[in-house]
Parts: sequence; C-alpha cells; structure tokens
Amino acid sequence: VDKLGWILYHPDYAPYTFNLLTQEEPTVRSFLVEMLVGYSGWDVYEDNGLQVAAYAPIKTPGWSIALTMSFSEFVRDSENLRRETTTIVFITIIIVVMALFILASNITRPVNRLVRATKKIKEGNFDSLVAKYSHDEVGLLTDAFNEMVVSLNDTQNKLLQSEKLASMGRFSACIAHEVRNPLNAMHGAATYLKRKRGDDELISEYLELIINNIERLNTFVGDFLHFAKKTPVCY
Repeated sequence: VDKLGWILYHPDYAPYTFNLLTQEEPTVRSFLVEMLVGYSGWDVYEDNGLQVAAYAPIKTPGWSIALTMSFSEFVRDSENLRRETTTIVFITIIIVVMALFILASNITRPVNRLVRATKKIKEGNFDSLVAKYSHDEVGLLTDAFNEMVVSLNDTQNKLLQSEKLASMGRFSACIAHEVRNPLNAMHGAATYLKRKRGDDELISEYLELIINNIERLNTFVGDFLHFAKKTPVCY
C-alpha cells in the first residue's frame, strides 16, 4: 500500500485496482488505516473469509507492507507450532533433568566417598585416603581432605609416641620412688652400724663406702624425680 492508500501489489488484484475509499468492508478499511498511519502489528479482517495479516511500514517511500493468510490456516499453523513447542519444551525438560542427574551424581559420588572416609577416620582408621577423579572444586576438596588425613595420621602417631614417653616417665618415676625407699632404709642401717661399730676400722671403712654409694644413688634418684616432677608419682 502506498502513502495514498492504493494497493500496489496483491496476489488476487491488479496494481492500483482499489484503495481506502473504494473499500466498503469496515474491517478492511480499519486495516488499511492502520497501514497508512505507519503502524506495525497484526489484525483480522474479512475478505472472502476471515484473514489474518501482519503489517509493518516501509519508511523510505512511505509505503506499508502486509503479509496475509487465511484465519483457518493461521489456526492450523498455530496449533502445529504449539505442538512442536510443547514437544521441544518436553524434550528440553528431559535433557535438563538428565543433565542435572548426571551432574548431581558426579558431585554426590565423591562427597559420599568423603563421608565414608570421615566415618572410618572417626573409628580410628587414618589410612582412608580418597581417590581423586577430577580437577574441579570437588577435586580440590578431595586434596584438602587427603592432606588433613595425612596430618591427622602424623598427629596421631606423635600423640601415641608422646603417650608412650609419658607412660615410660610415670613408670620410671614410680620405680625411682620405690628404689629410694630401700636406699633410705639401707642408709639409716649403715649409719647406725657405723655409730655402733665405729671402733672397728675395717667395718667402719666398708660402712663408709656403703653410705657414700647410697648417698650417690639417692642424689641420682632425687635428680631423676626432679626431672620428672610433672609426672604423678605412684604410691
């Protein structure tokens, strides 16, 4: 349609056969007015049956163009498009669900392995390293978990070693304490004998030797107990 309202091209009419003024059908006149104003959109009009048209302006010559089809064909094509769209949406949903399931499986499997390994660590098994199957965030988490397990294993070994040393210290302190009691008794007995038999030079000499060695052992035991003073002594 040109800017004066003449039909320039139509599949059923010759050029310049009719214009806005020659049209008696109100729906056609309304449709042509929309085109002459330069609007774009779509409309339904009567021309040997209901017709559907989509129109838009051609700015340079001031014309307007419309593409038309019968309303029944439009409904049929719309129904086909609806079915195709529904099918595409349904297939898309299935693909998305499958992709999400695969993605969730790829995430939950290594996480479940980490959970099982954590339960083993809780039971005291520090050899539960988790195999790494990816280099993404889950893989980084697996590396951090394995490093934590190795560190916990080292700490556990150090704690066991420290506990062994502490037990040895407590045991040694108990032995030293038990040794000190007879040493004190022997020292007292030797001192008593020296005082009673001090006139015998041979006995006095041997008792002096015994007393000196007992005092030396006492000093050694005292130093040992002082070193292990933080360890509780057995009574």
